[in-house]
Amino acid sequence: MEEIDQEGLLELFEGFQRGEQVILGHFGTVQTLLALIYGVPVTVHLVNQSSRYASHALASRYASHALASREASGNEEASLVIIRTVNLKADDRTLCVASSWIPRDKNRKDVLLDIMAGGLGLGQIIFKHNIPSKRYLLKVGRDVETFTREYVIEGPDLYLKISEVFMRKPFMDIGWV
Repeated sequence: MEEIDQEGLLELFEGFQRGEQVILGHFGTVQTLLALIYGVPVTVHLVNQSSRYASHALASRYASHALASREASGNEEASLVIIRTVNLKADDRTLCVASSWIPRDKNRKDVLLDIMAGGLGLGQIIFKHNIPSKRYLLKVGRDVETFTREYVIEGPDLYLKISEVFMRKPFMDIGWV
C-alpha cells in the first residue's frame, strides 16, 4: 500500500490503538519519530549483519509486488543480499527490533558502504544521500507484547525490505499505547 492511500491506511489500522497507528503508519525516519515520542535520542545498535547468496525465488518472497514481478523470469541465479538486524534504543530500553533484506544489485554503492559500516539507520542513510523514495506498507500486526509492520522502500538504485517489531511495554510505560 502506497503512503498516500489514506483510506486504505485507515481500513488497515482498524482495531489498532492510536499510538500504534501513528508509529506503524509513519513513513519518515523511524528513529526520529521514536525520539520525539520518547523525549530522548534514539540510537541504532547493530545486532547482526551478514551477506549471503539467495535465489531469485527466495528473494521474491521478500520483495515488493513490483520487484517480484520483475524477478518472475524463472531465473534461479543467486544474488548477494545483506541481511541486517538492528535495535532502536532509547537509553537502555529497546523500542524496536528491525530486520532488513537488502539486495546488493538493487542498491547504490555509496548506500551499500553506509549500510555495511553499520553506524546509521536505513532512514538516515536515505536522508544522507537525498534519495527520492516511495514506501509500500506490506502488512501490519499486533499481539499482547508487540506491534509490527513490514514495508518496502524503493527509489532510484534503492531497494530495502524492512520488518519492524515494536515492543509494547516501553510505550505503555509512557502512556503512548
